[in-house]
Amino acid sequence: VSANSKENIGGDIEITADEIVVSKEAKISATGELGGGQVLVGGSWQNSDPGVYQATSTEVAEGSVIDASAITKGDGGEVVIWSKIDDKSAVTYASGSIFSRGGLLGGNGGRIETSGGKLNISGISVDTKSISGSDGTWLIDPYDIIITSSGSDYSNSGGIWTANADSSQISVSDIVTGLASSNITIS
Repeated sequence: VSANSKENIGGDIEITADEIVVSKEAKISATGELGGGQVLVGGSWQNSDPGVYQATSTEVAEGSVIDASAITKGDGGEVVIWSKIDDKSAVTYASGSIFSRGGLLGGNGGRIETSGGKLNISGISVDTKSISGSDGTWLIDPYDIIITSSGSDYSNSGGIWTANADSSQISVSDIVTGLASSNITIS
């Protein structure tokens, strides 16, 4: 799926349903010569747009690519991977490669949000870098969070992710890896 622009800012892509799976072969792109676009998977930034339907289960598989970067000049766009934050049974499994980079000749990095009632970011690769501007932000924002050295406690049955603990468990190594290519906010 692409909403790219060779002359302007990238377009908008919204993927909504109760249960969403972005497969390992998927490529979703909203890049633009003058700025990145917007990719919403399962919800909007911090649920700021109540018109965007919220998923109860969102999976972005390892191997998939989501890109909302600026190409030449301009700021990176916005990528949201979301499930209902106020539903503790809702699960977001965010893996794959997620980009919202600033343009090669100028512009700041964009913003990426991974949120849900429960959140698993094991194996994710996030990049909001900028060559000549400020790096962007990756927001990690589940309902409840424990930062641990042991990783996440989730199971997959029939393609549906389930959290085996009451809190989202985010590994220190995933955070350290993410800091190499993005500023990180944990909330």
